[in-house]
Amino acid sequence: MDPFFPTLIVVLTLTMTTKKVADEYSKNQDGLKRMKRVGTLTHIKHMKPAFKSMDGIGGAIRFSSTLPDVLLGGIDGTVHLDDPDVQDVLSRLETHTQEDVQMAKRVVKLKRTQFHNAPYTELIAYDWFTQQGAQFAYQVPLNGGRSTQFGQVLDFALFTGGYAIAAPVQGDYWHSRPDVAASDELDKLSAMGQDVNGYRIEKYVTVWERQIYKDRTMVLSFALAGLELGV
Repeated sequence: MDPFFPTLIVVLTLTMTTKKVADEYSKNQDGLKRMKRVGTLTHIKHMKPAFKSMDGIGGAIRFSSTLPDVLLGGIDGTVHLDDPDVQDVLSRLETHTQEDVQMAKRVVKLKRTQFHNAPYTELIAYDWFTQQGAQFAYQVPLNGGRSTQFGQVLDFALFTGGYAIAAPVQGDYWHSRPDVAASDELDKLSAMGQDVNGYRIEKYVTVWERQIYKDRTMVLSFALAGLELGV
């Protein structure tokens, strides 16, 4: 079948249906009168007619998978295995188990729906802590956050044993630079003793990018216990 044939059918169907809706308006002295029945958009359905029904303006419109799965996630938040962002996450990992695949899908959805500017390393940690049922806070401003000269935004504060553990997630390249490493050390000293949600920061554990991609369970389990893996 010609690949453009389904698209032509969708366009013709849309044209005919739009005309039907327009014809069902009634003209009176006050102008156009909207029909009483109004429906809502539904989620994308796979391999069904492009327009199942349209009883009113915006009513009961159902999209079929006229777009490939890889593009559908940008519309309804669905994340598929062949999504390039999912593949990007998986390409960074040393393992590719079914658990890795499910994690990658969740992380991509987090990035699209909540944390658009967050790096994958932070979102992988966020997902892992969530799946473990850990108590934590994400993106915690300390000493005024980025709005003050000596403020900072802590990636994670982990709450356990009556105190908090500061757990920044550092990128290998940037945070290995001597000038940035010196700034990180100042952040560490500044964070210690700070109060977060009633918990005092008593430990500071740095989590590195390569550690998350290599074995997220090990490095994040250590972090939750207040222990830091060596570089």
